Amino acid sequence: MKRILLISLALCINTGTGWGTEIVYTPINPSFGGNPQNGGFLLSSAEAQNKFTAPKTPVTVKDPIDTFKDMLLNRALNTLSSRIIDEAFGTIAGGSTGLTGGHYTFGTYTIDVISTDPSAITVSIADSSTGRTTTVEVPAYAELSK
Repeated sequence: MKRILLISLALCINTGTGWGTEIVYTPINPSFGGNPQNGGFLLSSAEAQNKFTAPKTPVTVKDPIDTFKDMLLNRALNTLSSRIIDEAFGTIAGGSTGLTGGHYTFGTYTIDVISTDPSAITVSIADSSTGRTTTVEVPAYAELSK
């Protein structure tokens, strides 16, 4: 009986070393090579733990009359800038658009166009609401003779 007990004890000790394997790390997060099916679970777990909320910004609705006023102002400024460029570079036929220098007011903007110098047109833009002033000099186009 002692012999059987010793043999069985020796077999138990000897077989325990044969079952060991290497430890292999497998990531859980799909961003780091884990199973893609874990993504939904991990996202819902993170959202459930999130204690932070985005600050609520008030929704502002712009008055249609203000929108219309801004559209008219932009259109007037666009027309004036087109005429200045046409005067500086000439029209397609090579003639002048007949833009005369002057003082223009659009809302809070004051625009002074000075075209006395034949080589350039000077445009001074002042915003009365902010006090900012910008001066732009547009060189006139002169075709070189061949």
